[in-house]
Amino acid sequence: MAESTRRSRAQRVPRRPRLENLGQLRSYSIQSLFGTANYSFELDPKEPTLLTGVNGTGKSTILRSIDAVSTGNWSLLLEIPFSSLKLGFESGREISIARGKETIRIGFTGEETWNLDYSADIDREWEHLREIERDMLLHEQLMSERDRRDAIERVMAQRAHLDHIQSLRARMHHGRISGPDWAAHLPEIFPVLFITDQRLIIDSPRRSDRERTADKVSTRTAADEASRHIAREISIAKANYANRSQALDRDFPQRVIKAIAHPPRVSDEQLRGRLDALTHQREALEFVGLVPTEPATEFEGLDLAPTNVRSVINIYTDDTKRKLEVLEPLRLKLQLFSDFLNQHYGQKRITIDPEYGFTVSVSSQKTSTLPPSKLSSGEQQIMVLAHQILFRAKPGTLVLIDEPELSLHVLWQASFVEDLAQMGKVNSLSFLLATHSPTLIGGREDLKRSLDVINGA
Repeated sequence: MAESTRRSRAQRVPRRPRLENLGQLRSYSIQSLFGTANYSFELDPKEPTLLTGVNGTGKSTILRSIDAVSTGNWSLLLEIPFSSLKLGFESGREISIARGKETIRIGFTGEETWNLDYSADIDREWEHLREIERDMLLHEQLMSERDRRDAIERVMAQRAHLDHIQSLRARMHHGRISGPDWAAHLPEIFPVLFITDQRLIIDSPRRSDRERTADKVSTRTAADEASRHIAREISIAKANYANRSQALDRDFPQRVIKAIAHPPRVSDEQLRGRLDALTHQREALEFVGLVPTEPATEFEGLDLAPTNVRSVINIYTDDTKRKLEVLEPLRLKLQLFSDFLNQHYGQKRITIDPEYGFTVSVSSQKTSTLPPSKLSSGEQQIMVLAHQILFRAKPGTLVLIDEPELSLHVLWQASFVEDLAQMGKVNSLSFLLATHSPTLIGGREDLKRSLDVINGA
C-alpha cells in the first residue's frame, strides 16, 4: 500500500519542460581578459564570423571560453583570467558569468542564478593549514586541554573545508559537478564543436594520463580516424536501410491486394515521373557506394494504364522512396565531402568506399591508393575540417575553428569562407573562426571582428 502511494505521488509530480535550443550565438563580450582587455562583438547570423588580432590578443582564448560554457567545463573556465563573460543568443536569452575570488556566479535568463564556490588560493591555504598543524605539534605540551581541543576542531573543520574544495575542483575538471537542470543541459541546448589548431593528431584514448610519457604515447592521425568513422557511418546507414526494407517487404503482398481492391488516384504519367526520380536517386546513392550498382528495373516498355498495374507500381514507388530516404542524409554529406576534396586535391582523387570510408588515388598511379595519413599536411587539414563539419557537428552547432588557414594553399584559403558556408547548410551550422590570414578574409570586412580595434572598449 505504501509503495503504491509513493508511485501515485511520483506520478503526480509535474515534469520540468524540456529546455529549448538557444539558437545561434549572436553576441559575445568579456571583461578584463588577462586583467586588461575588454572585448564585445556580434556574430554574423548567416556567414562565418572571422575573429582577427595580433598574437596574444586572446582569439584562441575566446574560442576556448565559449567551448567551456557549452560543455560545462567550469574547471577550464577557471584557468582563463577574466572578470565577467556574457553570451547572447538568437532566442533572446543570455548566459552571464561573473568571477570573484572564491565564487563563479552563473546566470541564465529565466533561471535561478547558480553560485559555484571554489578557492582561488587552495594551494596556499593547504600550506597554511600544514603550518598550523606543525605549530600545534611543537606547542601541544604547553596548551591547556581546552585550547588543544578547540585548536584540533578548528584544524579538522578547515581540513574538511579544503577537502570539499579540492573534491569540487576535481569534479569540475571531470565534468561531474552537479548543478541546476539548465546547466546540465548546456551541451544539448547550446551545441559547440571546437576544432583546435592541433587537429591532425589524436592522442590514444586507451592510456591513462599516468601512462602518457613521451616514449609511450600512441597517437592516431585524424585523417585515418576520419576514414574509419565514415566507414562506420556507412555501415550503420546500410543496417538501417536493411531494417526498413525488411519491414516494408514483410507486408508488401497484403498492401498490394488492398491497393488492387481500392485503386489509387494516380495517373500513369505521374507514376513514370516517380520512377524516373527514383532512378536518379538510386544512381546518386550508387555513386557514393551506399547501394550496390545493379541493372535498373525496366519500366520503359511497361503499360501503366491498367488499374491493377498502377496499384502495384504505386506501392512499389512508395516503398522504394521510403527505403532510399534512410540513406539520403548520409548521401548528401558523402557527396559534399568528396566533391569538396576533389575540387581542391588536383592530382589526387577521393572515392567513397563502404569498407574503408574513402580511398585516395593518385592520377599518376593507376592501381595503388594512398593512406589518408600520407597526404600532405595541407591536404590532411582540409580533409579533417570537412569531416568534422559534415560528420561530427549535429544540427544547429556553433563550429569554432582555431587558425583554419594552417598549411592551406592561398587558393584554398581564398575560397574557404564560401566552402564553410556551403557545408554548413547541411546541418544549419554557424561558424566562428580565429584567423591571421588576410587571404582567407578576402576583403570580407563585414565578417571581420578585430580584437585590435575592440581592445579597451
